[in-house]
Amino acid sequence: MTKKIFILPSVTDLNRGDQALVWESINVVKDIYENASFYLFESGNSPEDTHLQTRQTTALGYKTVPRILKHPGRINRKKQHKSVRYSVGDYFLWGMQAVADLFVTFLLLIPFSPLNALGKVFLSKGQKNTLEAFKSCDAVFVKGGGFIHTYGKITDIYLIYFSLYYMLLAIRYKKKIIVLPNSIGPLKGFLPRQIIRFALKRCALVTVRENVSGDCVKKEINLNTYLFPDLGFYLQPSETNFNDYLKAKGIPLGEKKIIGITLRPYRFPNSPDPQKRYESYVTELAQFVEYLVKKDLHVVFSAHTLGPSSHEDDRIALKDVMFKLSETTKNHTTYLEDAELDCRDLTSIYSHFDVMVGTRFHSVIFALNVEVPSVAIAYGGNKSFGIMKDLGLDEFVFPIEEVKSVDLVTSVATILEGKEQYVQKIRKHRNQLNKDRATLINLISTKL
Repeated sequence: MTKKIFILPSVTDLNRGDQALVWESINVVKDIYENASFYLFESGNSPEDTHLQTRQTTALGYKTVPRILKHPGRINRKKQHKSVRYSVGDYFLWGMQAVADLFVTFLLLIPFSPLNALGKVFLSKGQKNTLEAFKSCDAVFVKGGGFIHTYGKITDIYLIYFSLYYMLLAIRYKKKIIVLPNSIGPLKGFLPRQIIRFALKRCALVTVRENVSGDCVKKEINLNTYLFPDLGFYLQPSETNFNDYLKAKGIPLGEKKIIGITLRPYRFPNSPDPQKRYESYVTELAQFVEYLVKKDLHVVFSAHTLGPSSHEDDRIALKDVMFKLSETTKNHTTYLEDAELDCRDLTSIYSHFDVMVGTRFHSVIFALNVEVPSVAIAYGGNKSFGIMKDLGLDEFVFPIEEVKSVDLVTSVATILEGKEQYVQKIRKHRNQLNKDRATLINLISTKL
């Protein structure tokens, strides 16, 4: 009998890191249930958005369904796609929409059928179909990644409710929940932590992708977890070489050392002056690029994530850095943006680089997969610091709030002077990967 499996929280093809985690999560389940059928939640607040964010995944034959709880930013979604920063008025509108969403979706969580029926009245036909499919599924898998973290802000309660909603719905209908290797934490704030505790303690299995998260979960909610590699480490490059493609873009393969860079338009939510911190981040990266070019290195700016919102659109940050460069420096850089590329294609492209400097941590993982030494610029949670520490590469990760061009310069110089030592650490990690994956699959099988 075909097993019906939901993958949480949603699919977002424009974010190639999340795309890789969804695809590799599916591959893990396939090794347990060979003929499983998969249901993925859509992203996007319009048909156009949904198409862009799901087209590569649906082309592989996977079914996407409408979300029951949608992002409150849909109330002014045009601005959501254009702005990196939002006004008090924007957040007020979001809050109004969130309250309405909370009322409807919470009714579906209460173990009392008449209230569930009332909640269904407010759902669209597509959402009702999603709910029925969810109620009849065999298991729920939370894809690998990292989305469970709070910083003590007043909005954290709704953020965690939004993030964990489908896990709570699965608990309501007594579904087995498997959390694939995630980064979890920090977990600040009493009420958000209680919601997280409630959800995670009712899962059949919770796995983390680095020790920092495992320690955090043990300390904050007294739950033991299992440590496994980030599923992105299992992503294989596409069969396309991309040599001619990159040369056509003006990248001097074989003539100069190539340094890849990924950025993101980070909002610095914990800074007293977010705009100043963002400006500093952009300025430091521009100075870093100026130095690289003076050393006769070629820089490739890679738009790793293209949306869905401006907050997730790397093109904004890349162009902000490029704007600060001298014309001479710009002539020795390449800007790479291609919506047709998927996560496997980017991995293949990154194999042509000599060093990756990645704010997008999955650009770092993709590069490590093809033995390209990398420097990570860490943001949002434990993932970058935790994984680099577990790899023995913690000297090559810097917090985005404090990143300095001089530190990046030193790291790249260290790598270029001793690349083989770095690569040996990558190989040591990769030698263990297949054993870890087999252990993970066996462990999941015992919990289902």
